[in-house]
Parts: sequence; structure tokens; C-alpha cells
Amino acid sequence: AASAGAFLYYWLRDMADISASASASLAFCLPLGNSFWAQATGAKGGYYTFAALILLILAWALVRGRSWIAVFLIGLGLSHHWMTTAVLAGSMVLGAFRSRPQVKYFNFPFLASLFLIPLSLYLCLPLRATAKVELNWEDPSNWGNFLWVFFRRGYLGAEGLRDASRLWGQVLALGGTWGGEWGWASLVLVPAAVWGWFGLRSLPRVQESRILGFPVLGMALALLFYLNLPADQRHLFEGYSAPAFPLVLLLAAFGIARLERKAPRR
Repeated sequence: AASAGAFLYYWLRDMADISASASASLAFCLPLGNSFWAQATGAKGGYYTFAALILLILAWALVRGRSWIAVFLIGLGLSHHWMTTAVLAGSMVLGAFRSRPQVKYFNFPFLASLFLIPLSLYLCLPLRATAKVELNWEDPSNWGNFLWVFFRRGYLGAEGLRDASRLWGQVLALGGTWGGEWGWASLVLVPAAVWGWFGLRSLPRVQESRILGFPVLGMALALLFYLNLPADQRHLFEGYSAPAFPLVLLLAAFGIARLERKAPRR
């Protein structure tokens, strides 16, 4: 969580046209957010805060045209948690807009290796399971059980929206999580993020502000239309949403920069 906040500050100073104090304030908002703080201080929450760091660096790599870093991080993200798949479509749009021609310097086997090396961490499951450890969920030491775990068949009840009546409840739960992440400050930060996404062309780096919204939008839609959570499990939106919050704050920075430009000079 601290690393995500530090990298967010670096990116704000590098790209957003706001002061150092405003950048620091927005960076501090990340770990101090209601759900992000709960994830950062909980045992399992490390999954989601680390995913937030991966997504933040992934978006930076795509914007900066560092395609080889992005490929590596996608593989690492997929081996870390399924939520990386929620931002793949948005990341592809982001990469299509901003990727530099650096890819031509690398051949396909090299890029494939960069993707498969971190993804190979999944092999820790069958290798560890062969030791017959006490905590060995579904014993993935054989291919059948490994694929059962890999394709998350144990979560079929909570994933894959099949009950349309739950959709509205999930909309409310997700809206409450995102809209109340920073308490009263959300009344400023969330509109600023929307303002930054639809910024004027006269704003420097406005193209980045527009395309950075695609991974955020992709994650929101994936959470709404893929999950199938009953009412007593919708608190899980707090953890699943954590990776999107750094980009929301980055979009808010673009919105603040836009407001500063439109403010009258004294």
C-alpha cells in the first residue's frame, strides 16, 4: 500500500500539472481511503493492495510506451489475482493509444517469455502440493485438480452473473464503495476524476486523462457484470475495487489541473 502511494506521487509529479503539495495530498488519500486502509492493514488485503501497485505501474508503462514492462506485469498480475483480467480490455485500449514503436526491437519469443516467466508462478501450486502439506486446497498436484484451481471452479457460485435481480444490489454496493472511499473528500475527488476524464483539449496531457479512464471503466463493468454476490458478500467489493483507486486519484489530478487552468488569475 505504501509503495502504491509512493509510485502514485511519482506519477503525479511526472505527469499531472499540479503542485507538489496537491500531489502529496492525493497520494496520501490512497492508503488513507476507507476500504484501501482496511485492505492494507488486513492479512488477506495484501492481495488487493499489491494488485493496485501492479495496475498502477502497468498503466504507467502503457502510457510511457514501455510495452515490454507492460507484458511482464500482465503476466505477473494474472499469476497474482484474477482481477487483472478485469482491466485487460481497458489496458489494451490504453496500449493501442499510447504504445511506442519500441516493440519492433523485441521479437515475439522475447515478449512471450516476459509474459510466461511471471505467469509460471502458478507452478508453485502443484510443486508445493506434492509435498502433501497440511493446507492443500483441492490438492493441485495433478492436472485435473490444478485446472480446477486455475479456472477458479471453486468460485462458480460467486462468479458469473446469472441472477439479474442481484445486479441492482451490486450497482449500489459498488457505487457506495467508490463514492465513499475518501469520506467527505469523495464529494470533491470523484467529480474531479470525471472532470479530468472528459478534460478540454487545451489541457496538457489530456489524451492520457481520457485513455486512463478505460482500465477504470473496464474494472467497474467487470465487477458489476461478472460477479454474482449475494447481499451478505457484497463487502468483497471493497477489496476488489482497491486496484482502481490509484487511477481514480490520478484522474482527479487531471481534473484539479483543469480547474486550476480555468480559475481566474489575480
